[in-house]
Amino acid sequence: MPDTQPYSRLNDRYQILSLIGSGGMASVYRAHDEFLDREVAVKLFNAPLGEIAEVSSQEHELQVLARLNHHGLVTLIDAGIVANKNRARSRMYLVMELVTGSTLKTLIETEPLTGLEIAQIGFDIAEGLQYIHGNGVIHRDVKPANMLMVRYGGNAERRRAKLADFGIAVLMETHVSDSGETLGTAAYLSPEQAMRDTIQPASDVYSLGLSLLECFTRKNEFPGTQLESATGRLVRDPVIPATLSAPWADLLSAMTAREPADRPSSTEVVQALGELIGLERKAEAAPTVPAGVQPAAPAVAEVSSEAFSRISRIASRLLNAAIIIIVANENGEPNIVSHVGIDAHLIDPTALLVDPRDSPSPLLSGSSYIRRVTGAVLSGEDGRQLGTLWVLDERQHMASAYDEQNLADVAALAEREFEFSRTPAVAPAPGAPTLA
Repeated sequence: MPDTQPYSRLNDRYQILSLIGSGGMASVYRAHDEFLDREVAVKLFNAPLGEIAEVSSQEHELQVLARLNHHGLVTLIDAGIVANKNRARSRMYLVMELVTGSTLKTLIETEPLTGLEIAQIGFDIAEGLQYIHGNGVIHRDVKPANMLMVRYGGNAERRRAKLADFGIAVLMETHVSDSGETLGTAAYLSPEQAMRDTIQPASDVYSLGLSLLECFTRKNEFPGTQLESATGRLVRDPVIPATLSAPWADLLSAMTAREPADRPSSTEVVQALGELIGLERKAEAAPTVPAGVQPAAPAVAEVSSEAFSRISRIASRLLNAAIIIIVANENGEPNIVSHVGIDAHLIDPTALLVDPRDSPSPLLSGSSYIRRVTGAVLSGEDGRQLGTLWVLDERQHMASAYDEQNLADVAALAEREFEFSRTPAVAPAPGAPTLA
């Protein structure tokens, strides 16, 4: 076990103040950077430089952190060696941004989280994963204990989540697999990690999915010994609570799919959680109906943006398309009811009720990256145009028969949802109290 504070000062600059935490490989201290007059976190490795295997791991973490700079990650500031007369006994340290706040693990244990808070935390971490995956890095140890919560200023809108501890992160270019020792925390391992198979970015997505599920259930999905926990996910999928909304259930089920190829990418998770943030905000803002009072039923059900968001996400995965837009025809006026992969403010809906297969397409002209536009006119049983489905692709290619069938199936789902929205709602029973 390392000393709680083996040094009071590092390299004439970092004054050690207190121990934050310690583990098998290193201890982390709060310290004062006397040169820049600020507080920092110092990670001091336990093993001396003479222990070659440990030094290789330390240098690896340094190399990984040095190439990353993102608001969703804990930032590396400096690094150095605490010298010893016997160089083999010298020790390496990393100086990092000091994040004041609890971990997500502590938060889960001490207070219930709302759906909005969980979506925001997941969004922050997913953005960090999207960044590191884009830079050729896989974290391999995504878990609540490695997610640090910080609130910037007393009047900050919300807590932000940062991903920490890149001690076992791996560069994709090395093509390393866990064929020897299983690395990571057993409770959050992906199935491929448990099997010591080749690790892909999808492994981080799985671990994030388990972490978000734990935010809802406040319990470890795969408890038991290290072996029981690691192998549990090989024989069953996580249990998604029936109380979760369909968008949450769909996302968590996809993120924790046993096959890596069936999971969404970190980019798709960012998009899905961004949509969930909007849905959760809308749900929180909805007025509360007093007990025993039924809201007055509208003559026609409203178009459900939640349902169309699910259809758009399904279309994006099935058609492997960058952008999906569903437009409703409301008395001849276009209304965008769902979109994936593009900011709604960048879409001009005025010309989107035309057939997407017509040429030239209003979305294709002037675009520097959209190579192909297809889609379908959405019609009702009476032949009336209900809207349009747009599929925008960054690749120029011929659609296969399989693609055409998928497009037809997705269009049918959208048409059915539009028809449902036009179906008269059931009126409340006579005499039942309603909201004015």
